[in-house]
Amino acid sequence: MLYSLWVDALRPWAQYAVSIFNFLLMLWLSLTVFLNARERSWGTYLAGSGLMLGAVFFALHTVALDYSLDTLLETSPGWWAILSLPVVALPLGWLLLMLWHCGAFQAGGNGTRLKRRMMIPLCLCIFGAGSLVALSLLGAPRGRWTPFGLDEHGHESAFWAIRALLLLYPFFLVLCTGTSLAAVSSPIRTESWRREEAIRRARPLLFASSLCQFLVSLGVAGALVTIGTGDIITGSYALLNLTGQVANWIDDADLTLIVCISLSVLLFGKAVVSYEIFTGKTLPRRGVLSQWRAVIIFAALYATLVGGTWGMAWRPIYTLLLSSACLSSFLALFAWRALAERDRELNRLRAFVSSGHWLEGLASGRQSELDRSVSLPLETLCESLIGASRAALIPSPLLAPLFGEARVFPQHLPFDPSWNSISTGGETVRALGGENGWTLAARLGAERETGILLLGPRRDGALYTVEEIELARSTGAYLLDIGAAGSLAARLRALQSQKLAEIASLDTSAKRRLHDDILPLLHGALLSWNVPGPDARDLIVQAHRDISNLLRELPSQNTAPPDALVALKRELEVELASSFDSSQFGANEEAHEAAKSLSPSLSQTLFFASREALRNTARHARGGDSKRELSVEVRASIQSKPRPALQLLIEDDGIGSNAPVALSKEESSGAGLGLHAALLAIAGGELAVERHAKGTRVSISVPLLQ
Repeated sequence: MLYSLWVDALRPWAQYAVSIFNFLLMLWLSLTVFLNARERSWGTYLAGSGLMLGAVFFALHTVALDYSLDTLLETSPGWWAILSLPVVALPLGWLLLMLWHCGAFQAGGNGTRLKRRMMIPLCLCIFGAGSLVALSLLGAPRGRWTPFGLDEHGHESAFWAIRALLLLYPFFLVLCTGTSLAAVSSPIRTESWRREEAIRRARPLLFASSLCQFLVSLGVAGALVTIGTGDIITGSYALLNLTGQVANWIDDADLTLIVCISLSVLLFGKAVVSYEIFTGKTLPRRGVLSQWRAVIIFAALYATLVGGTWGMAWRPIYTLLLSSACLSSFLALFAWRALAERDRELNRLRAFVSSGHWLEGLASGRQSELDRSVSLPLETLCESLIGASRAALIPSPLLAPLFGEARVFPQHLPFDPSWNSISTGGETVRALGGENGWTLAARLGAERETGILLLGPRRDGALYTVEEIELARSTGAYLLDIGAAGSLAARLRALQSQKLAEIASLDTSAKRRLHDDILPLLHGALLSWNVPGPDARDLIVQAHRDISNLLRELPSQNTAPPDALVALKRELEVELASSFDSSQFGANEEAHEAAKSLSPSLSQTLFFASREALRNTARHARGGDSKRELSVEVRASIQSKPRPALQLLIEDDGIGSNAPVALSKEESSGAGLGLHAALLAIAGGELAVERHAKGTRVSISVPLLQ
């Protein structure tokens, strides 16, 4: 009774279900490869068309299950041609696809060696495919005669063509799948590390898929050889009678083979959606993998329901109703899962967007709070969103004076200065292949590069997805922006406080000097005016000198003439003439023309930054020793690389790097040069200070319009 239940109900149900399951998966994979391909190479077309042809084969297989074996063997020439095409094309297509995937058709290196090894098997497979097509056409049914019947007069060629096909096809099938298995087992080297990494991770899946197909080909080959030689052994010369005796065995073998093919399709699909090795994409996407899981669940449920109703010969109306209910339920579940996934993503992002301390740091004026506004979101990004084991946010040289030092995750990770030399090479995302422990370098900024984000391996060992890379790039650019904006705002606040204090101090000092120093001198001069002697004149001269010094100490007008170099030369030779023992200023006509071409705001930025550097030199370069001789030289020139810019070099022979620690801190703690460096960075310029044993060198550059 159990055997009857298996033959009459369970086996047909399983055959229909597995066949429909394979049809749905292959159709979805084919459309996914075609629709998501970034670059449609011939390998992409081969993968997509092969999957589509496989879907067509299982559609025909599902239809064939509704007919008896005798009816199928006595089929028309049209059905014979339709069935022969996928049977011959699929093994050869799989072989070509695996060879293309392994780089056998690429020039040089590993591809050349692999192609040389596989050339003879490939040629044999192509010759075998052509021979099978010719034998299929020669052995096609004609009239009422079936090629699996007796050897009748006038049909000798078709009769023996089918016998030859049954004996040739097993060797062709085993050769195609065996060569594919050998190709996938070979080491793969490509020019792109990202593609090579994806291929390396997908290789076990493709190897397992090829192994399943190889085992299937062995089973099919054994069955066909048995059928092809059985009639000759028994002397009946009629395959139809022989297959009729073993119809149950053929159905069992068919179920076993399509189950193995299902496993192969699942493995192949996992490789396609997880690493997108046939779509031309360099990084996988998380959404495609989740959709693949949903399609597997839907295909399994749908095939089980439809196959069960059809295999147990239910009325078609029940099959239609169950199919409609299955589709409606799946759509409802899919919508529910999409909303649940959205809620999970929002929960993950909530911790990210709520971890900023920018306003707190700006209000308190503490730099540590501003640093947290960058370090905490970076930590949340790496831990909760992309799962990175390490990361480094490095500003570009133009933004570094404003942003400050690079930020790292985890925070205890020591920063290696050699990381500053890592670049993306002009790419949006560049794979580093483990260089210095880094996996990827992502370029930040849209039009102008504002920095790079270095990412180490994921904690789970998987590849970063496209969504994770885009999220990391957007977040990195955002953190650079808020870090630079916070630093600029903090410096402006400090400068405002400093200027207010200077104005208040200057006002108090001016009043005190006028009241305590200058007015007594004038009063004494008036009292001694009629007294003979030089006292009155000396007092008036001293009062004039004090008034002159007081006026000199008052803030100068904050405007610059059209040529910032002319204003800077006047500042050096007039206003600061007494501050240096010797000074030199050098600028050719080309530099003056470039300075005149600057916008008014950029010209003022250049002038005030240069003036601040000169005043710092006059104030600190002697190191507190007023008798030390001090010389300064200012040179202006045009630099063409990496881009046209006007460059100012201010060099002195002061104490430089020999300055005491307390003096260095005092010099670097003000908002002067730091603020000017920030303003220059905003305009695309740069300010750099180099201290050495023989003095200090300040380099200031501003971009020129091309």
